[in-house]
Amino acid sequence: MLLSVDAGPWPFEVVPAVRYCRLRDRPAWEADLHLDLLRPQGGSGVRTPLVVYFHGGGWQAGGRELGMYPWINPVLAANGIATASVTYRLTTSDPFPAQLEDAQAATHWLLGHADELGFDPDRLGVWGDSAGGHLALLLATQPATRVRAVVARCAPTDFRDWHLADEDQPGSVFYRFFGGPNSADTALRAAASPARYLESCEPGGATLPPMLLYHGDRDETVPYGQSLDFARTARSIGADITLRTIRGGHHNLTADQNAPWTNQPWETLAFEARRFFMRHLTN
Repeated sequence: MLLSVDAGPWPFEVVPAVRYCRLRDRPAWEADLHLDLLRPQGGSGVRTPLVVYFHGGGWQAGGRELGMYPWINPVLAANGIATASVTYRLTTSDPFPAQLEDAQAATHWLLGHADELGFDPDRLGVWGDSAGGHLALLLATQPATRVRAVVARCAPTDFRDWHLADEDQPGSVFYRFFGGPNSADTALRAAASPARYLESCEPGGATLPPMLLYHGDRDETVPYGQSLDFARTARSIGADITLRTIRGGHHNLTADQNAPWTNQPWETLAFEARRFFMRHLTN
């Protein structure tokens, strides 16, 4: 199937439900993890950059289909950047680090199949919203990362000193994410924190990819200070990072915290992200 959108000149092929991993010790109906590919169709034999999207939902909800919103993966595919939107295990069944393991497995599979799929394995980007932005930043800050550009919107970055009133209550977001009271395992909380990995980077930031963060300064779910502190630390080691503050923006980046995640400012941010990825992955 070939589609096109007004945001760019490239038609693209939709390749849905590609299996990238089979989990062990799971029933057959829940053992396979999938991703959806959008592959630009504009040049014979041209290897394209690849950007992988991770959805939000507090690590306990959402799905890879969110990557098909026009202002997410389609706007990139319409401009010659191949994309993948990934299913990862949710905390309703699997606590951290299952989500990071799945993100790593998906990118490993994609890079391993770069030749047959027409990707350039040296031009990999990642992005995500909220919990998905957190996973994108975790991938980008891992040692020996192959990520070359990352966009994260309203993403958590540091759990070490961030506490929620209900974090010790079964069923709460942090309880599920950490598989129990989140204060019980400080090492696990550190391992889940992208900010912690910045501290092991050499001055000069050469090991980190360029990063573009978005965060509303009235975010009621993920404190704005998470991105502010992360950006400050990244700059202190010479990393290439931009924090775009959405003034008056809540977790949905709008002034109305009950507004759906649609249209503005998401379309505008999509075009900015497109320019960012094209600058760092296509030049």
